[in-house]
Amino acid sequence: MYSIKLTYPNGTSQEFGPSYFYTPGFTTMFLNVAGGPLGEWIIDYYLVRRGTQEKVPVSQVRFTLIE
Repeated sequence: MYSIKLTYPNGTSQEFGPSYFYTPGFTTMFLNVAGGPLGEWIIDYYLVRRGTQEKVPVSQVRFTLIE
């Protein structure tokens, strides 16, 4: 299982999941930032242990929207 945390440029964040991987072992994520705030966005990816729901950090992606 996995979960995702999205942090907006103003510092607020939203968490999504936990969700399951597709059978071959991958997942997809769609992010619509059109009209969103300018600045640095952060996406944190976590693996989630089924038995304990413990979140293990896997990766972080940062990107910046500019005018």
